[in-house]
Amino acid sequence: MITAPADPDDPQHLSSPPNPDEMIPVQFGTSFNISGAIEASQLLYDQSWLTGLRMARQMQQQNTLVTEKTQTELVYEVSQSYYLTQITRQQVRNMESNLGKIEKAEKIAASQYENGIIKKSISTGSSCRSTT
Repeated sequence: MITAPADPDDPQHLSSPPNPDEMIPVQFGTSFNISGAIEASQLLYDQSWLTGLRMARQMQQQNTLVTEKTQTELVYEVSQSYYLTQITRQQVRNMESNLGKIEKAEKIAASQYENGIIKKSISTGSSCRSTT
């Protein structure tokens, strides 16, 4: 315990010296408590854990292979779609070119018919009839 004057602002305190035998209770510190614990354990041997670890590794390898296969198939499908698109575009250009040639041939045939160079024929089935 520490001895200290009771009240320093008390006028009686200045007139009379403190009593050295008088004890004043003083409390230090806080009222909080903290506690903690750490526990550690180590597995020495467990066959099921080792089997599970092996299975996990095999599953990881299998998943890696499946991922690689999927990526390869995706590249193949994309490239195949690209080339099919290019082929289709070329076929459309060919059809447009053929249509232009057919229209030109039709105009030539119509002109020749009008000038009497060719005669109009009507086809029904396998027989052909010619009219003038």
